[in-house]
Amino acid sequence: MTTLDPIKHDYQLFLSKLQLLLTGSGIKSGRPTFQYERDPKEEQSSDTNQALPRVGRVIVYIEENLTEQLSLEKLAEETQLSKYQLIRLFRKEQDTTPWKFLIAKRIEKVKELLKEGMSPGQAAVEAGFYDQSHLNKTFREKVGQTPKEYQEQNFKNRN
Repeated sequence: MTTLDPIKHDYQLFLSKLQLLLTGSGIKSGRPTFQYERDPKEEQSSDTNQALPRVGRVIVYIEENLTEQLSLEKLAEETQLSKYQLIRLFRKEQDTTPWKFLIAKRIEKVKELLKEGMSPGQAAVEAGFYDQSHLNKTFREKVGQTPKEYQEQNFKNRN
């Protein structure tokens, strides 16, 4: 019976948690599921080799700190990359920027809160938006209607 190297084991746990978060949130990146199969011949010091773990850390950090005022600087600090490296790696792996990903997660959170019957103003604060006005503008851009309209159309008659 072989034992896993502690680093490989931790990495495998990290990938499993990340896959659960992505699957549970309904994010479809069009990428294959994560696997820890790295050919030693491919060891390079390029950004690409570090993309998956670093991008994964950003995704987990966003999920865990969704209601906080997050900045690109904070996310870059979390990965020990420059802002520009982070954007390139994140876009390459997730086909979106960290900011657009964050906004999509916040909109998803607002939808959940509206479904539970929370007012749009309270949902805005709970999901990390500055205020209801910021939520209304962003929600309308992404969903095509205001949060109140969305709530009334989808959840008004459900009790």
